[in-house]
Amino acid sequence: MRRASFLRPLAAALLATGLLPATAGVIATNVQINFSEAATFASGIDRTLSLGEAQAARLVAERLGTWIGTEASFFVTASHGVSISDPGVAVAPGTARDLLHVTASASVSGGLLAASPFTQNLGATWHCAGTATRCTDTMVVHTLAQATPALAAITAPAQALQPWRLQASASAEPLFAGAQLLAGELSLSGQLRLSAQYQSKTAQAYVADALLATAGSAAPATAARWASAAADVNTLRSASWTDLAVDRSLQAARNPELETAQRLLTVARDSATLLQTGSTPGMAFATPFSLTRQLWNLSAQAAPALGRGLAGSTSDNLFGNDPAAELAVLQATLAARDDASFLAGLADALAHPAVAGSAPVLTLDGAALGLAGAQIGIYLSGDAFTGLAQLALPGAQRHTLLRSGYDRITLLEGPADGLTVLAAANGAGEMLRPGDGELYVGETFGGMLELGGAGAPALLQLNNTYGEQIMVVASWGVSAVPEPASAALLGGGALLLMRALRRRPSTPRRTPLP
Repeated sequence: MRRASFLRPLAAALLATGLLPATAGVIATNVQINFSEAATFASGIDRTLSLGEAQAARLVAERLGTWIGTEASFFVTASHGVSISDPGVAVAPGTARDLLHVTASASVSGGLLAASPFTQNLGATWHCAGTATRCTDTMVVHTLAQATPALAAITAPAQALQPWRLQASASAEPLFAGAQLLAGELSLSGQLRLSAQYQSKTAQAYVADALLATAGSAAPATAARWASAAADVNTLRSASWTDLAVDRSLQAARNPELETAQRLLTVARDSATLLQTGSTPGMAFATPFSLTRQLWNLSAQAAPALGRGLAGSTSDNLFGNDPAAELAVLQATLAARDDASFLAGLADALAHPAVAGSAPVLTLDGAALGLAGAQIGIYLSGDAFTGLAQLALPGAQRHTLLRSGYDRITLLEGPADGLTVLAAANGAGEMLRPGDGELYVGETFGGMLELGGAGAPALLQLNNTYGEQIMVVASWGVSAVPEPASAALLGGGALLLMRALRRRPSTPRRTPLP
């Protein structure tokens, strides 16, 4: 029984948004059944060739996308064998002696046959050569040529599921006095091959499908809820869809839309896990994503009293990265109350993706991650050609940045007295002033860079930041509070302040300071 769900119209609406390219991928499925039936003349062959549940699910697979078409091929080879007792003759007659006549037929019906049944005459007359006085009783076989009956065109995916019926029968009549049939055997062998193709859906449609398929699996808008939906998509990608190899581009496991759907839900899972953990001490966390890893590591290193180690890794069957999508999912997760609000928020966030720039694309109350008194700014910055990233830091008393590939920092704009390097692999105690150029802070991919902010806004530049990257900064004693209209309450009562993602120039620019 199907149950009504508010997710169905949402899924249809997402399909119509056209947020992803119209030229979605194609997913191929196929089934190959090899059959080989044998029986005696007395029992005959009567077998129904039908698809199992798992095979049928490959050919009627609405979850994969829109059915494009199904191709079929079928062939059958029929034969009969006999062992005859020949009484023999005293003198070779010089002409063949007919010993036995077999009346036999083989037929195939049902399935996709254009004309049913397809019948073949399998009869034959067996004789002993005129040069022999007696023939042995060794089994001899009469085989027809491989037959490929015409098949009907497939106009709907379920049409390929029709069962096939394989039949064969035979009887023997002695033609020579004393000749006897010692054994008679029938055989039908062949192959049925069915190959379907599906036009894949958009990633967001797959997300909606997964939420519908796992409805009620966990409390709404929780890490467990998003985890169950992500696992559902992974099951689709990991399932066995073919018996015969297909090109990588046609494999469900490699379909970009399916992978993106799993990525979106997995980011939601990890984002919710991070936020649900909040300031609870001594917790562990693992994630494959840059955004959630950095947020966790920032809280772990900036607040040692939490007793947290660095984020671990996971094996989520995902490849590549998409920083803008990670930000969109975090934004949708923050505002989600249930599946419907998550889908709506995700559609809006993906329709208006964050663009690299110097201003933070999202700000959070640090208390939600165990950093009481801090504001966390999330930046999408970096340049593929210059390798320079610019971060517009709020007016604050102290800033903490995670170390990545950068080893030099420059204060482009800020207080005349500059910023103090409080902690770094190199340069601790140095003053960073506008116009002083680069300051070497050591080469490391771990630890933190801490700057004394003196309460004034600043524009900081980092080197070795090639391509758009997510960076997170914790700022204490922020003098300017983000607009209250962007506030969202989480389950633990923590207030998270979100600056709406908005379009900005794609190239970093120097932000004027008040």
